[in-house]
Amino acid sequence: MIRLVAIFSAFAFVGCEIQPDKKVGYGKTLKSHLDTSCVESVFNDFKTKSSYLLSLQLIELNSKVSSYDLTIDGQKTSENHTSFTRSSFKLAKEFFVQLQKQCSS
Repeated sequence: MIRLVAIFSAFAFVGCEIQPDKKVGYGKTLKSHLDTSCVESVFNDFKTKSSYLLSLQLIELNSKVSSYDLTIDGQKTSENHTSFTRSSFKLAKEFFVQLQKQCSS
């Protein structure tokens, strides 16, 4: 009986393929705090232009954004993991640059 379970287990594992997760999070603590509505506006603009599913969590201090966590989910895209990693890093950097341009006083 144990041998039979071992054989069936081997067949079950052969059918399972492990694929890398195309989902990353980028957290950033800001040196100067930014206006919440401006950050949300920049994020909404990025969200509409991206083929990825984006989410943003804001950490506020005195009604200003002091840090954020940007999550980029590319699991529904057809690109490979390496390409996704490069693209997501570039997107996170562009998001930060736009925040600095549009929301810094």
